[in-house]
Formats: sequence, C-alpha cells, structure tokens
Amino acid sequence: MPKTMYVTPEGPSNALHLDCNRDFGHVVIAGRTIFKIYRIDEDRFTETLNLRSGKNLNLNYSCNDVAWSPTDETLVRKAF
Repeated sequence: MPKTMYVTPEGPSNALHLDCNRDFGHVVIAGRTIFKIYRIDEDRFTETLNLRSGKNLNLNYSCNDVAWSPTDETLVRKAF
C-alpha cells in the first residue's frame, strides 16, 4: 500500500517544487525558504543536504522549478 509522507518547511512558503532522482532514492525540494535534498527511506524522509544554510538568507531568492539532471546524478538544476 502506498504511503504518504510530509515535509514541512521552516517559515512561510508560497509553493514547493520537487523532483526525484533516477532511482527514486532521493528527492530535491525547493521553494522560497527551502532548498534541501532528502533520502527516501521506507517509512520516512531523511535530510541529507541543506543547500540554503546560513545566517543571512535573502528571502527574495526564490525558486520557480527544480530538477535532477537526467544524465548526472550529482547535478541538480534550480530555475529562478
């Protein structure tokens, strides 16, 4: 039976954009205040990388789309 899992971003969010890698083992999630990569486990998401960490975040720096590279598992593209 399919499971539903939720990721709740810190702070306000207008929209979240996400994409899975080729083997569906990781998901990248991006939005106004979030840009993170999570490992997809059987019963939970585990954060593996926060690409927007730091003290002085510019909240005008938002995302229109995010995608894994279809040819290189190490590349994630974020559109502004």
